[in-house]
Amino acid sequence: MNDHRRKRGSRPRVAPPDGGELSPGSPPGSAPGAARPPGNQRHWMVLCTKSRQEKAVARYLEARELEYYLPLIDRVSYHRSRKFIAQVPLFPGYIFLNGTAVDRYGAIDTRRVFQALPVRDQSRFQSEIGQIRHALANRAELELYPFAVVGRRCRVTRGPLLGLEGVITERCRNIHRLVLHVDVLGRGAALEIDVDLLEPIGEDESTPHCPADTSLAGR
Repeated sequence: MNDHRRKRGSRPRVAPPDGGELSPGSPPGSAPGAARPPGNQRHWMVLCTKSRQEKAVARYLEARELEYYLPLIDRVSYHRSRKFIAQVPLFPGYIFLNGTAVDRYGAIDTRRVFQALPVRDQSRFQSEIGQIRHALANRAELELYPFAVVGRRCRVTRGPLLGLEGVITERCRNIHRLVLHVDVLGRGAALEIDVDLLEPIGEDESTPHCPADTSLAGR
């Protein structure tokens, strides 16, 4: 598993490896920079791309030394008894850009992007994307969870995914799925995790473990 990410002032690269340059709670490019004139402030936004254009847009942003984040996961396929592994976007059709209005217009002018969604809660967004990055950096097997989920929020208490927070769904024996939400997309990424590594958050913190059954929105 890997991700595309880019920081201003560093050497361009198409598919940089996961690294420890950012804290688990912050997405790429979240470090504060020099003050900029009004109207030229950089903010995180979501670029909605045309089908299978995510990597092409990432290369465009890379060439212009713009900050972005494109989380990738491994997808295994078989052809004539041969195994192939390809890296595909975790969130098909989306790439996250930390840029200005000019950067947004430039991305749309490529005709590979048809819309840019504003992120109103920048702090929350950075925390959510930071969790995705942290999970990928620790080789968690993430998969797209295509809709928002309602259930009990839990926190990982031990292991390489320590500190991740999400909603628990679908118990299978002693294994739960922890869904990491990305609110602006209305969806998230899910990973399997042992219930013994979880603790409830909020009102239910007195409960020893998260419950076995939860409800899913939209089902």
